[in-house]
Order: sequence, then C-alpha cells, then structure tokens
Amino acid sequence: MRLPHFVVPVIALFGLWLAGCAPADPWQSPLSTATPADFASATSRLARQLSREQMQEFEDCVGAFRTRIILDKAASGTDAVHALACRQIDGLTPYQVLLRGYELRIAQYAGDIAAHQGKLDEMTRRHFELGRSESSLKTSVYYTDLAELIVKLNHNLEKARERLAELQKTPPKAAHS
Repeated sequence: MRLPHFVVPVIALFGLWLAGCAPADPWQSPLSTATPADFASATSRLARQLSREQMQEFEDCVGAFRTRIILDKAASGTDAVHALACRQIDGLTPYQVLLRGYELRIAQYAGDIAAHQGKLDEMTRRHFELGRSESSLKTSVYYTDLAELIVKLNHNLEKARERLAELQKTPPKAAHS
C-alpha cells in the first residue's frame, strides 16, 4: 500500500507540533529579571514548576549573589542590592544561577576560612611570645570559638563543593511539569 504524497509532510508537521507542545525544562529557560518586578514574576513562574526544596536551593543561590554584592560593596541598602542582583541574574538560566551561586558561596567560605585561620595563627603566635602555655590557649573561649567556626566553615565549604560537582555532572530536573 502506497501512501499519498501529502501524508508524510503532514505526519512530520504533526510530530513537530507535538514537540513544540512539550513543556520547556524550567532549569534551562533563561530568566528575565532586569528589574525587581521582573524577578518576582520570573521566580513566581519558576516556583510553580519546581519542588519546594528545589526552589529553596535556587533562592539560597540567589542569596549568594546578594551576599557577594554586599561584601564587594557594589551596592548598599536592600533595594539597591536586590536590583543589582536582578541585573546580574537577568538572562541566566536557573541552572546557571545554581552553578554561579555555589561558586560564589565556595569563594566566600574559602575567604572566611583564610581570614579566621589568620586570626587564629596570630593569636597562637602572640600567646607563645608572652610565654603562656598551650593549655591556657586551648581554654581561651575566643580561641575555641574561632577554631569551631573554622571547622564549621570547612564543613560548609566541602558540602558546597560536593553539590557544585554534583550539579556540574547532572543538571537538576523539574520536580513537576
């Protein structure tokens, strides 16, 4: 049985139409966030497509953008920081926001660890220059608090590195479409 010549193009067009009806992967769709109002609209749409946990991770990574802006003193005040973060995120996909958010967080943890370790090393050096014992240093509340903070930051740094590697290997999938 031979098909009429118009059937094949009709079937092909139908296949293309079906492919166009498939929902886009929200992780790979660029965000339009040039203004805070655009950001609110984009994240509202995104929240309908992602699980609560996925949306929380996305918002945490957006927070890393804001933190970096504050630390760099690129803007001050809540509205100015938010507006600059919106412009930095504009055009990125949610997946790219996650990757960049973890990169920013890793850099922040590494910088914090280095700064606190420097304080701890200086404290130790001065302590021994004054002829004090190691046991008196280890019982210093500031010393132990600082040492515990460094341990916590190292733990957070390792978790962020692991999550970034995981995301780079396997991009997330939408929880519901």
